[in-house]
Amino acid sequence: MALPGYIYALINYSMPGLVKIGRTTRAPSERGTELSAATGVPTPFVLLLDVLVPDAEAAEAQVHRILEQRGYRVADNREFFTAPPSEVIRLLLQVREVSESFRLESSSGLLLDAPARAQRTKEAWDAVTALCNMGYSRRDAQKAVDQEIAHVQGEKDASALLRGALQRLANSVK
Repeated sequence: MALPGYIYALINYSMPGLVKIGRTTRAPSERGTELSAATGVPTPFVLLLDVLVPDAEAAEAQVHRILEQRGYRVADNREFFTAPPSEVIRLLLQVREVSESFRLESSSGLLLDAPARAQRTKEAWDAVTALCNMGYSRRDAQKAVDQEIAHVQGEKDASALLRGALQRLANSVK
């Protein structure tokens, strides 16, 4: 069964020219912190970009395969690549955009189906990203957006999702 998750790109200033590309079902920043805690890593990893995808395992394999075909893979058994960060960013954004098999099950149990899936994924992601940029944790932002999606059960653009999610976050503080 396909599990949604994040594909992330990490860089480390102690490893110039390398980008680590992996997947997680948790917050990518948590994964970066976890990897940075290893005693063999001289400086912390920095999150370059993460994208939410409907099937994290398949998306990660696709990204790795594409970068390997382009000659960027450092070793077959490692997730490090010598690709320019700008190329990695473009590729991750493309993978997010073309994800058509998306099934997002929100924390309230709503399952999104049919033609609006891909657009809803982008709208939800944009709303979550905006909330994170405002200082909310990814967990709180995702929960608020999921609740708003479950509440409206219809088409809503990113700004409308953002307004609804912000209202939910404001009400939860009261």
